[in-house]
Amino acid sequence: MDSTGWVDGVSDLPSQNISNVSWFPNPFREKSVLQIKNFKSKNYELTIYSSTNQVFKTAITSERSEFYRNSLASGIYFYMVTLDGEEIGKGKLVIQ
Repeated sequence: MDSTGWVDGVSDLPSQNISNVSWFPNPFREKSVLQIKNFKSKNYELTIYSSTNQVFKTAITSERSEFYRNSLASGIYFYMVTLDGEEIGKGKLVIQ
């Protein structure tokens, strides 16, 4: 980027944050898998927020974790994964 703020080439574009967290399938009915790239330790925490402000938290202890909806109603949820209190991924989760 030059002094005027113009981008001179592709190499000057800001790098995008590639998510360290992925869910599949999403949307899902009964079970989904949470995958964490570059898994480092067992201090991860998953927080799921419902549209009615309910908060669900659980510890994540492996790189690949199965998530069952259990009593969660169908709808749109938002999630955040943290490592030692620092956010490493967030997004939308759809339960059918």
